[in-house]
Amino acid sequence: MEYSIRLLTAASRNEQVDGKDRTLVYLFGTTKTGESIAVKTPLLMPYFQVIEPTRDVLEILAKRSDVEDLESQELWFDGEIKNCTKVIASHPGNVPNIRDWIRDNGFKVLAADIPFHYRYLYDNDIGGCITVEGEEIDAKGWTCKVIDASSIVSTDTFESDFKFLSFDIENSIYERTIYCLSYCVKNSEGYLFEETLHGDEKDILKRFIEAVSVHDPDIITGYNIDGYDLPLLSERAQIHGIDLNLGRDSSKMPKLKNSQRFWKIRGRVVADAWWNVKREVRPRQESLNAVAKELLGREKHDVNPKKMDEEWASDPKKVMDYCLEDAKLALEILEHIRVVQKY
Repeated sequence: MEYSIRLLTAASRNEQVDGKDRTLVYLFGTTKTGESIAVKTPLLMPYFQVIEPTRDVLEILAKRSDVEDLESQELWFDGEIKNCTKVIASHPGNVPNIRDWIRDNGFKVLAADIPFHYRYLYDNDIGGCITVEGEEIDAKGWTCKVIDASSIVSTDTFESDFKFLSFDIENSIYERTIYCLSYCVKNSEGYLFEETLHGDEKDILKRFIEAVSVHDPDIITGYNIDGYDLPLLSERAQIHGIDLNLGRDSSKMPKLKNSQRFWKIRGRVVADAWWNVKREVRPRQESLNAVAKELLGREKHDVNPKKMDEEWASDPKKVMDYCLEDAKLALEILEHIRVVQKY
């Protein structure tokens, strides 16, 4: 079967291939009609090049258990053709150790710092839209259709109807317990669904994970979710022994490596409205109320977030309305500054 999709993101997964643990790249996107698809790509082994390695270095590399193979190459470097060696690693996670050992021995390396899923895109000259030929596979636990690709080629650019989910949390200032979690789902036709979860905290977490699976959003947003809501979700889920399986393959939500802020949800894009508006607009004041007033001409309900415990005890319904309004405002701000179209 053939599918044309607008690419959203790419990610890698460890799977068994011919009895060996291999890393495969999956491309995630949607069709023109908004159908979500994950594309399982043909195997690409991780690699990089080393310039003019000595025989001793090659002999040591050939004996390393984390090196799969070595191939001689001639590459143009620094104005002339150089004798190089392509070092093929058994796993992307092994590349840094091999690379650093080579550098420590005084040799230059090429293309040794490219994230593996980007490497696949670059090597195959893949643009923003692709046409895929392949067969649908039965992928248990996945929230979208999965295609085992036999052919992937770039195609003419087209727009796709991405689905957004925006959420917001209100919690105890003193105990950090979640009082309520509101989310809304929207595409180009408008709001598709909205709900405010409240009650038992463990139940709130489980219902939100289920909601992400059922509504299967392409993009998850909110206001300062990278810095507050997602870390809070992770913290509270850990307390209750719950896995935040928010990925399209039901994978957990890890923080990006070497990052204190950004989070990764496999198959989806996390687009924090606060971070994007701060970068694109540079507002005079960065609070959600101030930004909503400046960009949308709207103001929030009168709830004091610094006294959330008192507000919740006094009028839970008012807090829940406030929470849902925050989720909607974040999404509308993200749409207003058009960063999805830009990036």
